[in-house]
Amino acid sequence: MDKRVTIKDIAKAAGVSVATVSYVLNNRQDQKISTATKARVLQAVSDMGYTGTRAAKSTAQRTGCIAICSGAEDGTLLQADHGSLISALVRQIEQRGYLSIILTPDRCDRITKADALICIDASDELIRRTVQHNSIPVLELNGWSDHPMTCRINTDYAQVMRRAQEEFGFDFCVVTCDPPSAALREHISAQCGSDVFFCRTSDDLIDFLAYNKGRPLAVCSATAYWICKAYGARAVCTAPETELLAENTAATARLCATGHQPDLRDIRLFLPESKK
Repeated sequence: MDKRVTIKDIAKAAGVSVATVSYVLNNRQDQKISTATKARVLQAVSDMGYTGTRAAKSTAQRTGCIAICSGAEDGTLLQADHGSLISALVRQIEQRGYLSIILTPDRCDRITKADALICIDASDELIRRTVQHNSIPVLELNGWSDHPMTCRINTDYAQVMRRAQEEFGFDFCVVTCDPPSAALREHISAQCGSDVFFCRTSDDLIDFLAYNKGRPLAVCSATAYWICKAYGARAVCTAPETELLAENTAATARLCATGHQPDLRDIRLFLPESKK
């Protein structure tokens, strides 16, 4: 019979004291423990299959809920995109036996009614603050933070570029919503080069279209794509299909909520094949 993993084993594997492991597992808010230390402890728990008193306590304390938070500001194209996405997410989460709760960014400091949190287009600061004040898993959808306690789902912008090149050759501009995450904005720019337009509102996009008539556009937002088509732009939609995005996100969030963190922090969402 295999030896049962103890809290001392977790402490040794994580390189911390037994007391620190206890503080992390019990989500002690009166103790200052760094994000990196929390991550090491929780990773050791996952790797070693710890099933001590914490497992029983965790099961008893599970809420059966997954929280969703949108970081999009009012009146932005991101907010318009999030409406249909959140509806699809709620359906997919319910199909996996969980309930959904919707939180505003100011309600993410102390989350007590959820087993995991999905942050959609959250700023780097919101992710930092959320991870600092909570011990539940955080899944970033369209985010690029460096926090070891999160995992991420992002569009594969290298594939966006390949899709656009199939349609237009090499003369095109990538149009995407301006993300709240500065780190993600830098990543998109690095992947797409200098010929990328970040639009915040529909007015921004309409002004851009007025000065770029006839220019081929690879549009990474469903809402922005339909605006482009309404104004007669030569555009191809490179945004992930909403249901595909929701299905991937809900499945990953369920893994997080049950204590099975994905092996890879960054899970790239590949686009469906183009229809010729």
